[in-house]
Amino acid sequence: MTRLSGASSAARLAHAILLQLHKTNPGDLEDASFPPPEGRVPVELCRFGGRRSVGAARGGCGQTLTEWLRPDEIPPEEQIVASADGAAALKIPAASRAWAIEAGFRIADETSAGRGLGDGPVRLSIASPENDSRIWRNPDAPPALGRIALKALVEPRAAQVVWYVDGAPFAVSDPDKPLFWPLQKGAHEFQLQLPLRRGASKVVRIVVE
Repeated sequence: MTRLSGASSAARLAHAILLQLHKTNPGDLEDASFPPPEGRVPVELCRFGGRRSVGAARGGCGQTLTEWLRPDEIPPEEQIVASADGAAALKIPAASRAWAIEAGFRIADETSAGRGLGDGPVRLSIASPENDSRIWRNPDAPPALGRIALKALVEPRAAQVVWYVDGAPFAVSDPDKPLFWPLQKGAHEFQLQLPLRRGASKVVRIVVE
């Protein structure tokens, strides 16, 4: 299986078997579209953020997909705001910011650091690792692979967060970029805090075996 992926081996084999079972040649398959669901309408949504696309004429939001939604489920339009240099930027939830940045989208800077130490609450949570996870550490794997990604969700965005591992500071990082922690056997606790101001996430506990 060296240099073989599921798309080039297992999936291709399954595809050939299904074509043979259905006595169908490639290109002979009929249109698999379905009639519109009753009571639902097609809505173009932004891939990052899940809001309605504002359209290319108004800046757009990059990649989109079409979903069939009830009228009461239709989300608000994606927000396009001006960045520091005047260019259009996306204003999206914390859960989608890291993906959007990696894909090359310009993200609105909503940094809360300049608003004063006591201005407004900042919500901190840990997206990875998940609480109560049990992780097996492969002793034969290279050291560079024996690690897990630490991912933060911060709303509104803060310039930096401090990761605590087992009660001690581990690293200061950009909340929209993953940070990697080397696996160590035993039970461990993770928490996010804001530097120089109040704010902390719930503690996430994992066990490494």
